[in-house]
Amino acid sequence: MINGQKVVKVFCHEEKAKEAFDKINDKLLDESYKANKFANILMPVLVALGNLQYVLVAIVRRNTYDYRFYKYLNRAYSFILAT
Repeated sequence: MINGQKVVKVFCHEEKAKEAFDKINDKLLDESYKANKFANILMPVLVALGNLQYVLVAIVRRNTYDYRFYKYLNRAYSFILAT
């Protein structure tokens, strides 16, 4: 038994309570549908942005690393030639 069921039946508010519940339930259904739709669209977008961020960081890091590596390699090569 649901709490308050006897009270609703005693005062003959079953129909009003059912209509109010149905109205609230329909609103909840609509809002839940919109939230689920938004989440299903947003998740792939965020994953794609995360992947793009990963690629950009890898490119920037590679360029920075290559510059430093070639600078070091040039110094080492100069040192070898000087000896």
